[in-house]
This record gives sequence, C-alpha cells and structure tokens, in this order.
Amino acid sequence: PNSLGTNSQGEAVFFSAAVGVVLDPATNQQRFLRGHTDDITCMSMSGDLVATGQVGKNPFAYVWDSLDPSKPVAKLSGLEHKRSIIKIAFSTDGSQVLTICGDDNHSVAIYEAKTGRKLAEGKGKKEECSFAVHTGERFVVGGNKFVGSVSETGGKAKVGRGTFGKVGGSPQLLSCATDVSALTGKETVVSGTAKGSLIVWSVSDKVHAIGKAEGDCKAVLSLAVRAEESAVLAGTVSGAVLVFGLAKDGTKLELRKKISRGAPVRSIAGRFSALGNGTILADDQVVMESHFAKELWGVASMGNSSFCSCGDDGTVRIWDAASRQQARCVLLANGQQARAVAVSSDQTRIAVGQSGNVLAIFDATDLSQVTSKTLCPPDRAKAKRRDAKSVKVTCVAFSPSGSLVAVGSNDTTVYICEMPSLKLKAHFNKSSGSITHLDWTADSKFIRTNDSSYELLYYNVEVGKQATSARAVLSEAKWATHS
Repeated sequence: PNSLGTNSQGEAVFFSAAVGVVLDPATNQQRFLRGHTDDITCMSMSGDLVATGQVGKNPFAYVWDSLDPSKPVAKLSGLEHKRSIIKIAFSTDGSQVLTICGDDNHSVAIYEAKTGRKLAEGKGKKEECSFAVHTGERFVVGGNKFVGSVSETGGKAKVGRGTFGKVGGSPQLLSCATDVSALTGKETVVSGTAKGSLIVWSVSDKVHAIGKAEGDCKAVLSLAVRAEESAVLAGTVSGAVLVFGLAKDGTKLELRKKISRGAPVRSIAGRFSALGNGTILADDQVVMESHFAKELWGVASMGNSSFCSCGDDGTVRIWDAASRQQARCVLLANGQQARAVAVSSDQTRIAVGQSGNVLAIFDATDLSQVTSKTLCPPDRAKAKRRDAKSVKVTCVAFSPSGSLVAVGSNDTTVYICEMPSLKLKAHFNKSSGSITHLDWTADSKFIRTNDSSYELLYYNVEVGKQATSARAVLSEAKWATHS
C-alpha cells in the first residue's frame, strides 16, 4: 500500500530502491528524485507533492515535487527516528506530513510539509502499524488489531485506540486504509483486513466501526476512492480489484463488480494499478514491467540496444533500451532464484546461473530453455543433496569461441562446461571464498577469477590446471573482458 500515486499530468509516481520515480506513460520516460541514502520504505501524495521515507540508522523523509523531482522541497528530520520510517501520510490539504517510525513504540511525528519544521511528536502503539491516512480533520493510523486517531496538544502527539465492537467483530490485522470522508460528508475511513473483509470506521476523538463487508479474496492489499463513481476500490492478494459502492451514511458496502488483474494488486492510484509481478497498469494497458522481488543480480549486454537481466524474482528478461520497454520474459522452473547471466558472443544463447548451482541455457530469440545442469564437483557428489539449498551460481561467462561456459559458485568452485551439452570439462577449487568475477582470454585458453577472499587466480582451461605463474599468463594474454 502507498507505493503508487499519480500527479496532475497523469503520470505515475512510485519508488524503487532509494529513488523516487515519475513515469510519463505517453513517452515511457522517467524522471527521478535522488538524495535518499538508503531504500525508500513508504510514500504519500498530495496533489503534485510527494513524501517519501526511508530505512537506515538515521532515517529521514523528503517532500518533493513530482513535476520537478530534481531536488527536494523539504527534508523531514529532527526526530530521533530509529530503524526506518515505516509509514508516511499527508494531511488532506497537503500542509502537514505524519511519519511513523520503526522503533518499538512506533513513534509518530507531525511536520510542516513545505518547511520541514516539526510540529509535534510522541509515542505510538507497540502493535505493528500498517497505514496512516488523514480525514481532513485528523490523522488516523492502524495495524495489527488496532486503529486510532492522532491528537496533538502543545507539541505532543498521542495515538488513541478505537473499538471494533459488534460491527467490526474480533480485532484483526488491518492491512491498509483510505479516507472516504468525501463520499459520506463526515469523517470516515475504510480499512482492509488480512482476512479479506472491509471495515468502515467513524472517526472523531474516538474511532469505532460502523460497517463491514466481506470481500471475495484472501487479503486486501490496497484501497482507493473513485469519487466520480462513489466507489471504493480494493486491490486483493488474489489478483482482483473489487469495486464497492458505499452508502451515504457509511454503514453499508455493496460489491458492484470484480475486475481480474492476474497478480496481487499492491497499490491503486487513479487509473494506475501496481501489481505484485512488477507490472504497472493504466486501466487495462501495461505501461511498465520490472523485476519485483528482493534483488536484481545479473545484467548482460546483447549488442545494439538490447540487454538481459535476472534476479531473485526468478525471471529472466530481455529489454530494448531504445524503446525503454521489456521485449521478452521467462519465469524459471521450480521457483529458482537467478543470480548471474551471460550472453554468447554470437548472441544466440543466454546462460543463467541459479540457486541450487543450476546452470540453464536459453535461446536468446524466444527465451525457450535449451538445456540445464546442476553443478557439483565430482569429489563432492555425496554432499550434493545436502548443499542444494545453500549453494548458488555467482557468476557466469561464455568463452569468446562460444564452445565453453565458465561458472563460478559460492561453493568456491569454478566449473568449465562444454557447449551445448554442458558436459563438465574441468573444475577448479583453489579459491578460498565465493567466486565473484570471471574473465576469459581472447583465445579461450585461460580464465582468471576473483573471489570474496580477494584472491586473483589464473587457470589453464586447456589442461585443466591452475596457472601458478601469473607472469607467464599476463605477458602475452589478451583478455576478452575486464570484470
């Protein structure tokens, strides 16, 4: 939730790693907010203004203009934030920003948005916090079995505790929320739950449940209001957007329709939806695709304007840099993580190193898998099954001739495989740490490796032995790459 927004120009606003991103869907071009020193963890928007908070030892937040993200409008700090800023929210008029910290007390602070001046601070609740919204009068926060409004007196902020009551039922994890006061004419918030239901809250100094509806899903991940339809949109983990009508008094939510998106709907903003598979949709049209889980590990040029990438999401993707679009994508079998990628010199084959020490070869034209092999030194065959979960390919490189492929692993071994059969030609295990880099000589006779122990070693591939005299190799060798 709160990882996607839209501005007055109809652009999509989101974040990736430590960068704020503004995407123009018409030109497929992006602009960036740089300056965060660690990964961004939360986001909120008010008009064209964006607020982003980050993780880190001394985390802070920026307020910035999505029309000109080249520099921040204000920096929100001064509070002893710890660990991260886990939630952030603008007031309805955009004049204030609330931050919630990742410390044990989930401390809260309220700032003046355009100056960064701190207005109030105080302890929050010890329970996990999932959302922060503003009703036009006050901030409302909630999370694991709690919801409450934030009051401010004399520079002190205090988080109250609302009641679920008979309407809300047994307290449960509230996963997200949106302000619907514009639909009811009074302070009202709708929250989604981890069990798939929606709860309507009446907000004042006290917050209490006044309505509830069961969604057709396992969990609600995101909520948004579509004022022109007097509707509440719920993005679900089952890959659907549920459209609810809300009664004027806020006590009833009626399911109008269900729109399938094919992947978990993590955020909704205007006509944009961010899905759990790295895709951003504008209505039904794909405007962006990306890797989507944990880390990106491998990138390799394919010549011209194309390149390929792979990562922990278990996908291999080919990109066209000229059009700034994804050309092809394949999901690896058995949920394997992809840790390294290389392209053959004739650009017809792609080698992908995976968790479990799996090497797979793909056709570069359509990303169909040609062959694969699980690598293990012959002298460690008995340990193969035991190590399957911990070993990973860390780097991979085709020989310039295209007849061989070298594979480095965190098991400290370098494997030399013949193409296209992947028959093991040789293996070298002289490194003391995980292999981090590989280079071939231009004649495909030697390789050099670097590892996590900072050793630089050389091997004669033709004879299958370490070249202990580096001078003999370096004096005449011409290296195809310098990784």
